[in-house]
Amino acid sequence: MIFFYNKTTGDIQATIEGRIHDKHQLNMWIGDRAISGRIVVQWKKSENGEYFPIHKQKDLFVEIDNDPTTLKKYRVDIKDKLLVSIEKDNKKD
Repeated sequence: MIFFYNKTTGDIQATIEGRIHDKHQLNMWIGDRAISGRIVVQWKKSENGEYFPIHKQKDLFVEIDNDPTTLKKYRVDIKDKLLVSIEKDNKKD
């Protein structure tokens, strides 16, 4: 999975779905690099043949992989570069 987000707001602008990305996909960029950030989440094949994300938030990325619409509930925390719930973030205000 590759996520492109606004560096100021953390809003997710676009995604490239998939577990394994080729060189072409890894070189892609959506939007202006000065405005857009990118998070690449690679997946690795386990010994039993299943894939799992190599990321601190692996359970969340499995959830998003199973239901991509789940991503609409999140934005990127600019400081930590992790996904945070929009709902929880709005409760802070």
